[in-house]
Amino acid sequence: MSGDIPDYYWKNLLAITTRAQADDTTERVEREIPKVLDGDSRKWLEEVMRDLVHETDPFRQLQKVIDSLHQYASSIEKINQSDNDQILDLIERLDDLLSIADLSNQFINNGGLLILETFIVGQNVDSEIRVRFAQVILTWAENNEIAQNAIIDSKLFNELLKILSNPETPSGLLSAILSAISGSVRSNKSAFSKFEEVNGSGILENLVKSSKSVQVSAKSARILTSISYTMQDYPEFAKKLNIPIIGAYILLVSNGEHFAELEYIREYLLNYVEWADVEEKLRNELLTSLDLENRRDLDQTNRDLISKLLKKFGALRTG
Repeated sequence: MSGDIPDYYWKNLLAITTRAQADDTTERVEREIPKVLDGDSRKWLEEVMRDLVHETDPFRQLQKVIDSLHQYASSIEKINQSDNDQILDLIERLDDLLSIADLSNQFINNGGLLILETFIVGQNVDSEIRVRFAQVILTWAENNEIAQNAIIDSKLFNELLKILSNPETPSGLLSAILSAISGSVRSNKSAFSKFEEVNGSGILENLVKSSKSVQVSAKSARILTSISYTMQDYPEFAKKLNIPIIGAYILLVSNGEHFAELEYIREYLLNYVEWADVEEKLRNELLTSLDLENRRDLDQTNRDLISKLLKKFGALRTG
């Protein structure tokens, strides 16, 4: 039996070719290649199976992608348009492969985080490549504790926040990195602690205030809220983002546009923020924003939600 071909490939092939029945599948698939094969036939079959392994085994596929990306990363200043096309194709394959959680350790142990950092942080890297690598982080990290912990413990996490803080960062890259941060932090207490330690919530709140793109402002507010939603099962973190979320809501309302994110934030405020959680000055600012929204052309669902919030936070209104 060839050492290059995992045993389960032979077993699966035998199960198919012998049309094994349910009651004797185990017995049949445990058999080796039929001994009646002559040398040439056996050699041919092994070659076919070897090719199949190299084409379909996800661990081998990932390693090939990693090795190729390391080659490009090592000479990043020499990359041309043809190389960019090849890299984009590798990113598509990487994105598909990293949706398989079992591949996370292989990616980490073979310099995957360095690849991400090199291509996302690099100033001379094609903008589409930077965006696509940031999108890979979301695919890989969301609901994947191994990936999340590796990211927050690496230099990459701080570099992503630095890019968010740079006023010259293009809106497309900002949006992709916001998603990457969200995927890396949501539902993970350790990641959230690191996020707060490096003032992640302050950086996102500042984006709401200062971004040149209203879409980025709205997305920043939504991600703050989304992260906080996932912390509600942890009492020590449940209220940590309430004040930044209220501030983000007030800023979005003052923008004058109707964002779907406003409804999302209002629902959070109704369900998870209490009157006593908010100091009087901020509470009055929140009520002013709710009054302003209430005068806009909204559907009945939104009007009902605003009415409940006005009642909730205006019970003892002053000023």
